[in-house]
Amino acid sequence: MKFIGQLVLVFLTMSVTLFSGNAFAQSKADSLFSHKGFKFNFGLGETRIPSEDRFDKVGWGDINLGYGISSRSTFWLGVKGGEVKDVDLDEPKHFFGGLELTYQYKFISDASFQPYGKIGFGAYGIGFDDNPDRVIAGGGLTGAVGFDYFFSKRFGIGLELNLKDIVMVSETIKVNGGDDVERDLEPHLNRDSRTLMVTFTIQ
Repeated sequence: MKFIGQLVLVFLTMSVTLFSGNAFAQSKADSLFSHKGFKFNFGLGETRIPSEDRFDKVGWGDINLGYGISSRSTFWLGVKGGEVKDVDLDEPKHFFGGLELTYQYKFISDASFQPYGKIGFGAYGIGFDDNPDRVIAGGGLTGAVGFDYFFSKRFGIGLELNLKDIVMVSETIKVNGGDDVERDLEPHLNRDSRTLMVTFTIQ
């Protein structure tokens, strides 16, 4: 939670500072980019899970559908996921994935270089290769800082640092191959993560 809190504080400070200087001055250059309406984004990268020392780096990917409501503000709905590797084994052992809703604010929207911040929340789960009938699930907060560089009105690439604070609260298993049985996890499992991604955006 500490990392997310720091990220949100930086995000809000930058937003207020930049908004106060630009609230009444919309640049004509905004028309060079397609900010409003539906957008598509996908990213590829690598994540670490500091709260679980057994796990190595995780190959990570996400696909996001967004809707821009202004030149600076966009809401995104995304599917995220990656294979979790045990440091002592060569083969992936688990799959970590989730569904997120985030709000993105662009600090600069009238130039090719467009830095931004994101805050949001999501639902997450971990599946196990060695026990396909077991899934642990939970939710948490997510935040990010990054930038896009737009080569044209609609296409850009970027870099994003994403932080998540996730708490796994339930476990679902099949009993004798039959019905699913869900139970509360006690104690809850913290699965915070730090992800660095290359992103591609079409808007």
